[in-house]
Parts: sequence; structure tokens; C-alpha cells
Amino acid sequence: MNIQFTARHFTASDMLRESITDQVRDLTRFFENIISVHVVLDAEDKLRRTAELVVATRGKSITGKGSGENMGKAVDQAFSKVERQLKKLNQKIKGHKEKGLRKTMQESM
Repeated sequence: MNIQFTARHFTASDMLRESITDQVRDLTRFFENIISVHVVLDAEDKLRRTAELVVATRGKSITGKGSGENMGKAVDQAFSKVERQLKKLNQKIKGHKEKGLRKTMQESM
């Protein structure tokens, strides 16, 4: 999995990058076929921090944005939004597979 960082208007510390990298690796619990993740961190002014995650999967791109008074809150919001979307995508894919199997089982009876 390719992880790319972009920090705007500030320099991201190594500790912040490592923390985000660990959280990105944990996203595979929700969806295994993640190709790449682009993390954009922005310090717009003294009181507003934003984080944006763009997760590329096969055939789909998922985006989550978060903002807060510190970078930790912004990153957590963005990750929770991406996790929710990945869970939904995973259930949707599994649901389609189960539906097809049920139809063929009923038709064969």
C-alpha cells in the first residue's frame, strides 16, 4: 500500500506521520483491497486544522475530511469518516456475492 503525505502551511512531525501511518495500516481491517492513501494535512490558521484522506481502492476512491482546533481531532474525524465508508463498501460487496449465491441455490431446487 502506497502512503503519501502532504503538509500545507506547516511541517508535519515524524511522530505525527508515524501515528497516521499506523492508522492507515489499520484501515485494512475494514477493507483489504486498498491500493493507496493520500493524506493532506493543512494548518489554515492558528485555530483551524484540517485533515483529508483520499483512499484509492480498485474502481473506487473514498474521501474523508475532518477539521478541528488541533491536528489530532482533525485526523480522527477524517479516519472515522473513511472507516464508515469502507465498512459500507465492504458490506455492499459481500451482500452482492450472497445474493447471487442464494438465487442460484433457489433456481436449482
